[in-house]
Amino acid sequence: MRILYIQPAEGFGGAERQGVCHMRRLLDLGHDVVPVVGPGEVIREAIEREGVRDYVFVPDFVSQTTKPRRMVDRVSGARSTARRWLSLHGLLDRIIRDRHVELVFASRPAGWVAGSSSARRAGLPLVWRGGSRITSAGQVVGLRLLSRVWPPDALVTNCRAVRRDLARALRCPTHILPNGVDLARFDVKRVAPHVRLRLGLEARTPIVGLSARPAPGKGLEFLAEVVRSAVAEVPSLRFLVAGESGWRAQYESLFGRSGLSERVIFLGHVADIESFYASCDIVVFTSRQNSIDGSPNAVLEAMAMERPVVATNVGGLAETLHDGIEGYLVAPADALGFSRRVVELCGDPSLRRRLGSAGRATVVREHDDRVVAEKLTTICLDVAERVAQRDGRERRVGGWWAGSEVDSHAPVTQR
Repeated sequence: MRILYIQPAEGFGGAERQGVCHMRRLLDLGHDVVPVVGPGEVIREAIEREGVRDYVFVPDFVSQTTKPRRMVDRVSGARSTARRWLSLHGLLDRIIRDRHVELVFASRPAGWVAGSSSARRAGLPLVWRGGSRITSAGQVVGLRLLSRVWPPDALVTNCRAVRRDLARALRCPTHILPNGVDLARFDVKRVAPHVRLRLGLEARTPIVGLSARPAPGKGLEFLAEVVRSAVAEVPSLRFLVAGESGWRAQYESLFGRSGLSERVIFLGHVADIESFYASCDIVVFTSRQNSIDGSPNAVLEAMAMERPVVATNVGGLAETLHDGIEGYLVAPADALGFSRRVVELCGDPSLRRRLGSAGRATVVREHDDRVVAEKLTTICLDVAERVAQRDGRERRVGGWWAGSEVDSHAPVTQR
């Protein structure tokens, strides 16, 4: 199947990791996938590390920016944004025409906007992927408006919690596709703790890791409370934060003012994230109740690396991480309870091994990225077949019957 896969990315978080995973595995299954990514350079590097060479990088992909203050700046910014959208739509139209695309798969709201109009002009099936929760009434209204202008033919989400949120705004068939993990890459038996070694931390120094962008909603203020309580019990404890964002300096300052800068090390973006997990004894996830997290990749990757996880019970975490089985779930406001679980794990290596082994088993059973890619293939084929029947067209695997070319101006059926 010929798929246009649109993945906007400024940084490299969970959505971007899953996008790259999908692209590579779909290619492995023999599909013709055309990734369109940007504006961040990190996702380009990630794609190339995975051996994906045929992709389109858009350095000025429209993304969220700070609103200008002066009216003249607003007008100028609006004109610039409009030109970038028009240029992007023209690019996508050409890709669809020249590569004979059969289905458009778009991730994130910016991807939905970018891909939807081109898909509709070409009369192609349109699938949205959403892995984040909706946390405001304004988001619901905006999503409803967008879906009325360019209604998707299907929505793919990663957990029931996200599906419930998005169902408030969308009326289309919804598929739950669990996040996938590369089990060969995230295998503690194959990975050395290079991050620990680079930092010069001894093997006996207990390390707690957080893999998340330092950003609002990720619970860094909560983490500061946890660190303060935990190091009072385990003075040798060190915390590592892997992830990059524009807020990093602000949070480093927060820990500095709290007198915790020697206990917490901000690493920025870590390309060999599997080595980060291998360097940790425990992995934590501290997002707050109002966070957009659905099924965090960081938790699944840590579980695959046989690391026990202590996490706030938010989003769809309880669908994957079962309290007392692969780790512990703690109420989002209970910093003291969270700290107690961390301290308990620090002092009990056999408990860490038991929870870690159970975590690996869960990921192997439910989140193998190869199986996830096969499920995604089935979803895309089913959507394409349903759209063909709806529009009165006949379809076969490998192309539309109406010749070998896609009609980029096929009429759109209104629903």
